[in-house]
Amino acid sequence: MIIFIWILCGVLSAMVAGGKDHDAISWFFGGILFGPLALLATLGLGNRKTANQQAQLLEATQRQLAILERRERRRSYDDYDDHYDD
Repeated sequence: MIIFIWILCGVLSAMVAGGKDHDAISWFFGGILFGPLALLATLGLGNRKTANQQAQLLEATQRQLAILERRERRRSYDDYDDHYDD
């Protein structure tokens, strides 16, 4: 019965860790070795999917900001140039 519980902890640990984009195989073996402790540890894992999505959003926002800054610099230069061309 205890072996069944430890294997179940391994499977559940792997499912939770995999759902949070961590290595499910490692957590499966950790769950078999440490039982319910590994399962509790997987519940405290951070969600890598969310972190990756946030990083991608930040990168896209920075690219858009750089484009807007370049446009504004060009517009300022053109305004300056037009002012002194007269």
